[in-house]
Amino acid sequence: QAIIKNTRFTEAQNTLAELTGLCALSEFHFARAFRASFGLPPHRYLLRRRIQEALRQLPLSANSIASIAMNLGFSSQSHFTKVFREHTGMTPSDYRERIFIQIDGS
Repeated sequence: QAIIKNTRFTEAQNTLAELTGLCALSEFHFARAFRASFGLPPHRYLLRRRIQEALRQLPLSANSIASIAMNLGFSSQSHFTKVFREHTGMTPSDYRERIFIQIDGS
C-alpha cells in the first residue's frame, strides 16, 4: 500500500503494468491484492486519484482544461469531462467557475 499511496497518479505512464512492476506481481495477482487492500480495482482507483489531482489543479492552474486532462493521463478532454462529472456531479469548467466565484466573493 505504501508504494501505491506514494506514487503520483497524474501521468499517463501510470499503467497497470507499471504498477505491477513496482510490486513484482503478475497483473492478475496485483489486481486481486489491490482490490483487497483498497476496495477498488486499480483502474477505478487511478481514476479517483486523477480526479482528486484535477480538483487541486483546476483552481490553481492557468492551463486549459484540455492541457490538465492530458497531463493527468486522460486520452481526451471529453473523456476527462465525462469521468470528472461522474465523480463530482459537475464539469471541470463548472467546477473552475464555481471556485473562482467563491474566491471573488460573488
